Amino acid sequence: MDKKQFIENLKTNIGNTVNTVGEKVNKFISIKKLEFEIGKVKNEIDKIYKDLGIKIYTAKNNGSDDFGDLDAICKQINMKKDYITNLERQIVLINSEDPMRETPVKYTNEIPDFIKHPENSQNIGVFKFCAECNTGNEPTCDTCKNCGKKI
Repeated sequence: MDKKQFIENLKTNIGNTVNTVGEKVNKFISIKKLEFEIGKVKNEIDKIYKDLGIKIYTAKNNGSDDFGDLDAICKQINMKKDYITNLERQIVLINSEDPMRETPVKYTNEIPDFIKHPENSQNIGVFKFCAECNTGNEPTCDTCKNCGKKI
């Protein structure tokens, strides 16, 4: 693998990563918007329940059995509950999209030639590590520069 090919692979992998992160962020934002809307509608339902309770209490306290149009109020609550169910289904659909989508990342055990440490290079070096003290040594060394053990 030469330098140009390595950089092209790196660009591709970075681009794929950026796309995946962007998709996950969009998914997260979509879910949070839906959850916010669910919370808002639940608060509306709670207000309707409270108003209904006040209306019934006031009517009973005044000796009346006229609670207004309870059917319309119940229908309004049920419509809001159906709307919440629909929003929750949308969240399930978003979450059911394949979260582990294959990202075309190329892995290799090869060390590209331009990274290898040639004797007279300005490139990044690859070192021999001593098994005794774990010190990094130049690839041309036969003994460890720290402990003197044979590498």
